[in-house]
Amino acid sequence: KAQALTDTVQKRDALYALVKEALGPETVVHLATNKFPTQPNPADYMPYPVVNFDVKLSDKRDSGSSYFFTTRDNAYVVVGPGSVHPRGPVTTQNNTNHERYHVERHSGDSRPVMDRELEVWTHIFTKTFHADYPYRLLWNPLTSSYENASPAERAISLHQLVGYYKNPPAEIGAACVSHFRAEYQGWIERRAKDEKLAWRQLIKDLQSSLDLPVATSAPAGAK
Repeated sequence: KAQALTDTVQKRDALYALVKEALGPETVVHLATNKFPTQPNPADYMPYPVVNFDVKLSDKRDSGSSYFFTTRDNAYVVVGPGSVHPRGPVTTQNNTNHERYHVERHSGDSRPVMDRELEVWTHIFTKTFHADYPYRLLWNPLTSSYENASPAERAISLHQLVGYYKNPPAEIGAACVSHFRAEYQGWIERRAKDEKLAWRQLIKDLQSSLDLPVATSAPAGAK
C-alpha cells in the first residue's frame, strides 16, 4: 500500500516507517534530507552504523534498492523504496545486511566486484534461508553473482552452500532438518525449472554436488 500512495510526502513517510519497523529498534534509521537530488552526497546522510532511507535513491543510482559508499572519513549505508516489498520485511533486512557486510568486510578489498558480491550473498543465504524460506525468495543476486564470479570464489561459495545443506545450523532443531532440506531442494528445483532464470550454473553445481535429480526447465510451448 505504501508504494501505491500518490502523495509524495505520505509515501516517503509510510516507506520510512516500514524500513524502521523491518530493521527494529536496535537500528537507527535516518531520513535523507535530499539537498542533493541527483547523486548520493554525505551531506544528505548520517555515517554508518546509521542506516539511511532515501526515497529518491532511484534518481541517484541505477537501482533504488540499496547502496553503500565511503569517503575518506566515513562509510554510508543507504536503502531506498526498492528495498520495501509487499512480501514483508525480509527484503529490507537482506538488502540492508548486504550493504552492512560490504562496509564491515570489504574496505580496501581489491577483488572483482562479483567475487565480493558472491561472498556477501552466500553469507546472507546461509544465515537466513532456514528462516526466510516461507517467503519463497528467488535469490537472484546469489545466482547472478555466482555466474559472474571467478572460479576460485565459486568454489568457496559452493563449499559453503553444500555445507549449509549437509550440516544445517543447530538453531533449526533436529526435528526440522528434513523439512529444511526439502525446502532447500524445492528452491533448487524451482530455479532449475524457471525458464526466465538466466543464471543457471549455481543450480547445476548444487544439483551435482548434492546428488539431486536434475530438474530442467520445460521446452518452450510445452504443457
